[in-house]
Amino acid sequence: MAPLKTTLGRSVGKLIESFRGRDAIGTLKLNSTIVTNRKVTEARFDVSGGTEITSGDYKYHVFTSTGSLTLTQNGSGLFSTLNPDNSGNFDYLVIAGGGGGGATRADGNGGRGGGGAGGVRSNDPNYPRATPDTALTAPAVGTPYTYTVTVGSGGAAANLPGGPPPTHGGNGQNSSIIGPDHPGSGGAGGVVATGGGGGTVSPGQASGEGGSGGGGAYGTLVEGEAVASPDGLTPDAQGYEGNVGQGAGGGGGGSGGASSPLSNNGGNGDQFPEYPGPVISPAVSPLSPEWLTSVGPTGYYAGGGAGGGGYSSSTGGGGGDGGGGSGSDYGSNNAPADPGVNYTGSGGGGGSGPAGGNFNAGDGGNGIVIVRYKYQ
Repeated sequence: MAPLKTTLGRSVGKLIESFRGRDAIGTLKLNSTIVTNRKVTEARFDVSGGTEITSGDYKYHVFTSTGSLTLTQNGSGLFSTLNPDNSGNFDYLVIAGGGGGGATRADGNGGRGGGGAGGVRSNDPNYPRATPDTALTAPAVGTPYTYTVTVGSGGAAANLPGGPPPTHGGNGQNSSIIGPDHPGSGGAGGVVATGGGGGTVSPGQASGEGGSGGGGAYGTLVEGEAVASPDGLTPDAQGYEGNVGQGAGGGGGGSGGASSPLSNNGGNGDQFPEYPGPVISPAVSPLSPEWLTSVGPTGYYAGGGAGGGGYSSSTGGGGGDGGGGSGSDYGSNNAPADPGVNYTGSGGGGGSGPAGGNFNAGDGGNGIVIVRYKYQ
C-alpha cells in the first residue's frame, strides 16, 4: 500500500500545483476582464439658478438679471452626462442688450438712426450661426461647479436735451456665461454676446459698433459695423450691420439680417424655436407684458431698432421682428420712438427732426440668457 500512497500523494501534489498555476493566471485574466468591462459610473447633477421652468422632457433656467448657474453632483440629479441627447452639454441662448436710438440733439430735419440688436450666441441647430454644444458642459471632476451668468442691459437713447450731442445712442451691454475654468475673455467654458451698437445722432458720424451695428442718421453713408464675439468660438459672427441714413434715419441691424437698403426699418431678428415664447413667458412676461407678443411661439429675438422719419420718408420705420423699436415720425413732437422690448435684446427706435422738437428716441431692450437640458 505504501507505493500506492506515494503515487497518490504525488498526483494530488501535482494537481494542487497545477491549480495554483492556473489560479494565478486566472486571477490576472479575471481582474483584466473586470477592469475592461466595468460599467462607467453615470455622473448626475442638480442644476440651480435663474427661474426654473419644466416643459415636456426639458428643464429651462431663465435669467433676466445677472446670477449664477450651479451644478452639484447628486446621484438622483436630472442632468446626466450619459444622456444621449445632451452628453453632459447644455443648450443655450445668450443675447446681449440692444443699442439705444439716436435722437434730434443737433441741427437738421432728417431722421436719426435706430439702435442695433444685441449679439446672439446659441447652439440652437436652427440658428445659421450656431456655436458648439461643448461650450457649456458639466465638470469632469469636483463639484459644485458654478457658471457666472451676466445679462446685459439695453443702451440708453440719446435724449437729454442739454449739452453737446453725443455721437450715437448708448451701446448695449454684453451678456455672457463664464465658467471658473474660462481662460480670460474667451475659449472653452463660456460664451459672450456683445451689446448692440447705438443709432447715430448727427449726420456724417459713425454709428455705434456692436453685436449688431446701429443705424446712421440722415446724410450718414457709413453703416454701424457688427463686431466679432470675443469668446473664441467659431463662427464668431453674432449679428448684422446697421443701415446708412438717407433723408430718414437708417435702421439698426438685427440678429437675423440687416435693414433693407434705402429703408429705415430695423433688421429682423432670428427665430429660436427651442426657446418659444409660451414656454419661457412665466419667467419674463410679468416683467415685460409686451414680450410674449414680440417673441411669439416661434421664438423671435433680437430685432433691430428702426430709423426715425425724415424729409425722404416722413414716417418712422418699423422695428425688426423680435422686439425692435419703431422710429419716430418726422416733425411730430408727440410721437416718440419706441424702445426695444426688454429681454429680447432688441434695438431702440431713432428720433426725428426738426431739431428742438422731438428729442425722443427709444432705449435698447435688455438682454436675456436661457439654458436648458433634456432630462428624460
